[in-house]
Amino acid sequence: MALILISVVLTSFQQIMQRVLLREDHSDPVAYSVVFQILTGLFIAVFAFLAGNLTAPQSFDNLTWNFILLVLLYGVGNIFLFMGLKGIEASLFTILFSTRGIFSVLASSILLSEMLSAKQWIGTAIIIFAIVVVNIKSLSKRDVNKGVGYSLLAGLFFGLANTNDRYILSSFEIYPYLVIAFILPALVVLLFQWRKLDEIKKLISNSVLLKKMLLMVLVTTFSAITFFTSLQIAPNSSQVVIINLTSVVITVLLSAFILKEKGNLLMKVIGALLTFVGLLLVA
Repeated sequence: MALILISVVLTSFQQIMQRVLLREDHSDPVAYSVVFQILTGLFIAVFAFLAGNLTAPQSFDNLTWNFILLVLLYGVGNIFLFMGLKGIEASLFTILFSTRGIFSVLASSILLSEMLSAKQWIGTAIIIFAIVVVNIKSLSKRDVNKGVGYSLLAGLFFGLANTNDRYILSSFEIYPYLVIAFILPALVVLLFQWRKLDEIKKLISNSVLLKKMLLMVLVTTFSAITFFTSLQIAPNSSQVVIINLTSVVITVLLSAFILKEKGNLLMKVIGALLTFVGLLLVA
């Protein structure tokens, strides 16, 4: 439980950094996604090397299709994620992207037979409702564009990816898996999108943007380690994914103080209280 909560806090700070960075950034979403994933994978590899834990299984035969699925889900999913973030307001994106929890629960129930109890389903519904409550102002806006579709697709791909993660981690060490999960999809995307090399060079040459990205990558590294370790050792992966969604509400509350986004503060407090109730039911 402690690891999940640490992951939630780190994910919240990561989301705030994304909001700040992407608000100022005009880079190509594909180029940004590729650079971000590769840098995060390299950071995890360095951390794993220092910790002396970077040994992968000798055989991948029984996981071949799962790794192909990993490349597809995370490679394309990350592109949808950044296109969604750039296409619509961040608060609306968080609502739509939170559907990954529902997709993950459904996939885990069907494919891994990891069922939630009635109480946990109620807690899940309360957490999703809390996410809507803290972002309710965004839903009243009518300037909705194709970013909505990208955000929902990102939620679908990441929800399915988390179920696939759980299956692979049942027989795979956490650190080498994370290195593969971040770097391999990015390289495959780059293989098919090689024309983005100029955009990638332009992004890397922007020293100010790169420094900000490196800070976000550092936070993402430890957020990923705590989240996937929880996913590996928890008795039910759906619980981990749903609890991790509470980071959305924490992000909104932190944004009120860090980014001075204090509008609709009462609803944000109500959302936080609802999240706490949902968390108690799911945990």
